[in-house]
Amino acid sequence: MMSDNYIYALYTRRKISNDHPDNSKVYVFDYDLNPIRIYNLDRYIQFLDVDKDTMIYGLHTEQLGWESAKQKVFIYNLKH
Repeated sequence: MMSDNYIYALYTRRKISNDHPDNSKVYVFDYDLNPIRIYNLDRYIQFLDVDKDTMIYGLHTEQLGWESAKQKVFIYNLKH
């Protein structure tokens, strides 16, 4: 994901056979590809969006037994 100032890369560490994936990380780079920051999230997210370099919206989908997948959006405040 790219904003006006930074590039955000989502790393999920998910393995196909892993039922309980590790927490995700978001790597932030400037446009010269210099690392700016790493955000260690408190859960696994599958997709992200960033609002004005101030908030990450992360989508998490979980399967609950026989129920269909449930989606949740988590919001993280950013500080660079």
